[in-house]
Amino acid sequence: MGIAVWDGESSCLPSTWEEALGNHPNNCKQASNAATFTAWNENGETQDVPYQDYFFPMKIKIIVVAVPQGATFSGWDNYLAEPNAPYTVDYANEKTNETVSSAWEYAGSTLGPWVAGASSKVNLTPGANKYFRKVIDPSYVKTLKVSARPAAPSVSVNFTNETTVSAIPTTMEYSTNSGMTGAIAGTGAVIPVTPGSALYFRNKATVSAFSSEIYSLNVAARPSAPLVGIDFINEKTDIAIPATMEYANNQDFTGSASGTATNLDIVPGSTLYFRNKATAIAFKSEIKTLVAPTRPVAPVYSVDFLNESTNVAVSASDEYASTSDMAGASAGSGTKLTLTPGNNIFLRTKASGTFFKSQVQELTVPVRPAAPTYTIDFANETTQQDVSSNDEYDTDASMLNAAAGQGSKIPVTPGSTFYFRKKATNLNFRSVNNTLTASSRPAAPLFTIDYSKVTTVENVPASVIYSKNSNFSSSNDGAGVPVALDPVQFCILSLRLPRMHMLPKCQH
Repeated sequence: MGIAVWDGESSCLPSTWEEALGNHPNNCKQASNAATFTAWNENGETQDVPYQDYFFPMKIKIIVVAVPQGATFSGWDNYLAEPNAPYTVDYANEKTNETVSSAWEYAGSTLGPWVAGASSKVNLTPGANKYFRKVIDPSYVKTLKVSARPAAPSVSVNFTNETTVSAIPTTMEYSTNSGMTGAIAGTGAVIPVTPGSALYFRNKATVSAFSSEIYSLNVAARPSAPLVGIDFINEKTDIAIPATMEYANNQDFTGSASGTATNLDIVPGSTLYFRNKATAIAFKSEIKTLVAPTRPVAPVYSVDFLNESTNVAVSASDEYASTSDMAGASAGSGTKLTLTPGNNIFLRTKASGTFFKSQVQELTVPVRPAAPTYTIDFANETTQQDVSSNDEYDTDASMLNAAAGQGSKIPVTPGSTFYFRKKATNLNFRSVNNTLTASSRPAAPLFTIDYSKVTTVENVPASVIYSKNSNFSSSNDGAGVPVALDPVQFCILSLRLPRMHMLPKCQH
């Protein structure tokens, strides 16, 4: 290395420190005597000029040019030809391939600081050259050119399939850790991504390049579940299910269906699952689990057979109808419901904002029992049968003043009408009425007296009884012949019509 000195004005510029390039008057030559400077004049004559006389006083500029050992100065560019270092790059481990012995030292700059080798490999930083020199020859610096780290790859998300869009090649690796610990090499296939997580990708190192910069793929979170509720009154979803939403009856969504912009039927006791479908920029949403409660049990009503109504008042929260499909159902009014024997009714609790309408109770309303059968004992003018205490009777069809049977026959008045029915019990309605009509008493038979014979003029048939007593004690049947008469007292009797007519009164 040399120093060129110039006064900034003269045209004597050094081009070499060893010898003049020719007898050009402007060339200068460094004299062997450091105190003088040899110059050529225009006549080609030389003369030794003391430096002091030639240059001082003066203004100077100093330019330092580094020249490699064994090379000659070739210009004013300030550069140093960088000889290759005796070390190479291990791109995979980001170190030197070779160990650096203690005979060498290295630095990240030609200006140092210098670190002595320790018989170990030296860590390298992509894009930052490393400089080496021998300890015994610190002026001899060699450069290890370290290439920059390649740019990161680009990876994006396929939101529909929840994978990467592109296959991850074997030259790329990925990890869930930003430091790429536990990195997994690509296999030439897409890889799954987890919503709300992050994946890190880089191209692997090769024999000529470092591993690339790391690409951070921040995977968006899964959108929240849609809001779907139950319209309990109509037994449907409370919103129309759009085409952007899908639903299924299982959590893995096999056999799922898309919405059709209508409200979906809900079956009590079932479970449906809903989610928004994936788009080009968002995953399918979280799943909404819609649990439909079971249908409430039916209300419990029974028959009040005595009053022919329900046993309790039908609440306004319940409704009833004459058919099982509850068509035309009427709401309860808080009073007992009048029942018609033989006509079943159907009752249920109405739907509300929090539960479905209940199951339907079919209230069986039995028919009325058959009426009891009673006939007339015409001879005794009573009923033929004892009237049971389970039955009641009245002479008015309304039965408002019905009397209960006493287990005995009741007197029957000719020309009257009686109404009989079974009384209501806790298990049965009162029966329909049985009408028992007693015919009027027949007119008495007419007989005349044959005074000469003291007999009846007419024959007395067997259908007629006769007696000397008005109460018909010791009566006799006619024999188809005239009846002898007691001159003092006689009695002709009516036709005997048992079970058909009342007996006529005796005539004297």
